[in-house]
Amino acid sequence: MLLVTSRFQSYTQNMIDHSSEIHSRPARSWFQTERQKKEIAQRAGRAAAGLPPLPGDADSEDGEDANKAAPEAPSKQEKKNKKKERLKQEAAEKKANTRKENSLMEETGEHTRCVGNYLLG
Repeated sequence: MLLVTSRFQSYTQNMIDHSSEIHSRPARSWFQTERQKKEIAQRAGRAAAGLPPLPGDADSEDGEDANKAAPEAPSKQEKKNKKKERLKQEAAEKKANTRKENSLMEETGEHTRCVGNYLLG
């Protein structure tokens, strides 16, 4: 227990002493998918074995397929943005329909008053 406590104490002290260095580092922003990991491992294995790169690899010398990237699925943020836009459009359409209904009700009310005045008059 004493060993764990001393580790935590040194960890905390290092965090305090070096906090400016730690916080000045850039945030991690690149993640690999499982497919990308497999492709990189395959290329590294071929390079280690002294085999030429496969056509379409980014490291290939022909360069034709290197610039072709498979279309990626939209990110979570892109999906959220699309959903947000769709909901805004639906709300605008609903608001427009409500305006039409209200104007129709007002028009009907005017006609009803006119007919009522005619019958009472």
